[in-house]
Amino acid sequence: MSLSIPQSQIQLITEKELHRLIGRSLSSIRKDRMKGIGVPFIKWPSGQVFYDLRDISAYVDAHRQHSTSETWGSQAKIPNYSL
Repeated sequence: MSLSIPQSQIQLITEKELHRLIGRSLSSIRKDRMKGIGVPFIKWPSGQVFYDLRDISAYVDAHRQHSTSETWGSQAKIPNYSL
């Protein structure tokens, strides 16, 4: 899965949409966020949490494996997008 989204076109989704997109439970997504791991997120002052599709794509690509002997996330490099 590789999404190609121009830097100028930001598309944000909710945690529920992330859950449907990547198949992780909402509780796992929330726990990862609390631990500071997982897909980078955006939190508005109101408390709403969103995920940028570019970050999701980068996260998925960084955790792609070619062998069962690879350590999960051993080559993970998540880009830091600034607005």
